[in-house]
Amino acid sequence: MSQQALKPEIEYPCQWRYRVLGEDADTLRALIGDVLSDRPHEIKMGNVSSKGTYCSVEGACEVLSEADRDRIFQALASAEGVKAVV
Repeated sequence: MSQQALKPEIEYPCQWRYRVLGEDADTLRALIGDVLSDRPHEIKMGNVSSKGTYCSVEGACEVLSEADRDRIFQALASAEGVKAVV
């Protein structure tokens, strides 16, 4: 089966949520705000690990295309203090 066949079909524009994982919620909230500052967006606190070491913060916004969605993902994933983006 080809990779193209496994890709979900997404209709753009659409709302998209990014869950950003790291160690400091304030840092993650500021990062998401900076990356999404050019468009209306929502930021909310996610989960905190049982030991309090890691947390997640979720950012949501409208994305216009796959390239737009990927650009935001890369900006979040490559930032200092980010462990993962899902």
